[in-house]
Amino acid sequence: MRSAIVQEDEKPPEGPPQLLIELERLHEQTLGLIQRINRTNAVTRFASDKTLSDAIAEREALKELRQRIMAAADASGEQQGRYLKSEIRLVRTMEPAALRKRSDNLEADLRYLSATLVG
Repeated sequence: MRSAIVQEDEKPPEGPPQLLIELERLHEQTLGLIQRINRTNAVTRFASDKTLSDAIAEREALKELRQRIMAAADASGEQQGRYLKSEIRLVRTMEPAALRKRSDNLEADLRYLSATLVG
């Protein structure tokens, strides 16, 4: 980034054309590695009924679900202050404690899956 723009009459610390060539070379190497990893994960058995790719996808989905449940718990657990009886009263539609318990269970599942993936 420091070579993308310089003061007038100054030279960039590194040659931009060479940097772009190196960037593209590294991009191709990284892409090749990711593709090889994905192919390996797609055929490597994790359990009798799933591949390593399946387990990784399950782990990521569990993380996302847990995060969303925690967000719902946080939102439903917020204290609503009312100063006057004429103000609109907000009521909970979900129980924060139940959501947090569900989140804890998901976290336990996530830890077990992650530990199994690591080996």
